[in-house]
Amino acid sequence: MVHDLEGFSKDHLLQRYDAARVMIGTLPLGQTPTDPQPHMAFFWSLPARDNVRVRADGLAAWQERVTHYWPQMAPFVAQFTDFDQLTFAEYGHRVMKRWYGGRLVFTGDAAHPISPQLGQGANLGLCDALILSEALSRSATPEDAIAAYSRARKAHLTFYQIASRWMTPFFQSDQTLAPWVRDRTFGLMCRMPWMKQEMLRTLSGIKTGLFSHLDPGDWHARYRLRPGVCLHPNQ
Repeated sequence: MVHDLEGFSKDHLLQRYDAARVMIGTLPLGQTPTDPQPHMAFFWSLPARDNVRVRADGLAAWQERVTHYWPQMAPFVAQFTDFDQLTFAEYGHRVMKRWYGGRLVFTGDAAHPISPQLGQGANLGLCDALILSEALSRSATPEDAIAAYSRARKAHLTFYQIASRWMTPFFQSDQTLAPWVRDRTFGLMCRMPWMKQEMLRTLSGIKTGLFSHLDPGDWHARYRLRPGVCLHPNQ
């Protein structure tokens, strides 16, 4: 695997789009305990229905298409000699009527799979684990704990299920209007104080509704929110 990140950010997600039909991205992964070189994840998005066609067209055609959109990617895609060296990962939106039955409880992606547009899979799973653990420590029976956990998670998870489904067409779809609106409004919204704050809260994984959010400081004082600012991890 190529490790040289020259020309790419070591601490930012970078993406390139052609409307919403093509999405290419790089995500810094840091270092591993056994390798001091920085690592980077590379991804190319395509509809699941196109996977067979892309394979049939051949690896060289895919590599040429990637580098057409992003010439700096040439060293990365050149290292692949077979499609089997790439991982084809599918995702879908699923909403369960409830996340538990008796002493069985679903958490993480098993309970609330969503698209990766907001990058909240790990955040939501960690919140699931923390709140379930707290419920188990405070409840008289496992059944009571699981029911309390389900009530406590409803608003948080519902917001991200809705937001993720709503955002997906702007970044991964065959639509033309949604990406056109994205390119002309999202940057502007980032410069509007209230919208910027709410977008940061959304990407921080703390929104529970359009005008509400949780405070991570309820779990640890270090992460308590300050007025007008999203997160202060050094508090």
